[in-house]
Amino acid sequence: MTATVRLLAASSGLTGAVLFVGWFVDPAFVLSISGDIAVRVTTAFGLAMLGAMLWAMEATRARGDDARPMGHIVVSMCALWTLLITGLLLVAGLMKMSLGVERLFVSQQVSGPFDVGLGTPSLGTLTALSLAAVAGLCHVFNSRRRHARVRALGYVVSWLGVSALVGHALGVPALFFFSEGLSTGMAALTAACLVAQGVALVLVGRVP
Repeated sequence: MTATVRLLAASSGLTGAVLFVGWFVDPAFVLSISGDIAVRVTTAFGLAMLGAMLWAMEATRARGDDARPMGHIVVSMCALWTLLITGLLLVAGLMKMSLGVERLFVSQQVSGPFDVGLGTPSLGTLTALSLAAVAGLCHVFNSRRRHARVRALGYVVSWLGVSALVGHALGVPALFFFSEGLSTGMAALTAACLVAQGVALVLVGRVP
């Protein structure tokens, strides 16, 4: 199970890291692999942070007390940074406010049929990233119910990703969280990474 979690964490986290760096180095590359909906820079950052968080979570679970002090620091930092950015963007999106962060690299992005404001991540994406970060914080706190909470949040994150993938496959915008004037659609690549990270959370949340 440890190898599976690490594979899921590494693949999704590295995908986010490559996309994040890609916005600095070659935005055209990011747009070319994103499909109809571009993976936003803030989304890429969140995926990269959560990949590192999941790796550290599994390390603390597998190695026990020996890995917990440093592992918990990594988990906490990654979760808090992700939650800070995605949480603020989520609240701003629901209130139809602009924080300016979502406009990073806006000149390089193109407006597609499922975009609502250039640079603005999907509300479904922001919700999933925020919930995954909360799962990381639940893992850190030594609660008797932390395993169940991590698993439950993992199922929700996975479901959000699966919903978006089904929406793309069937051509149903509502399933990938597109709402005219409110929410940009979730990119298929983002959805695939979220499914991987949700499954990883479920595996990490199993009782040792």
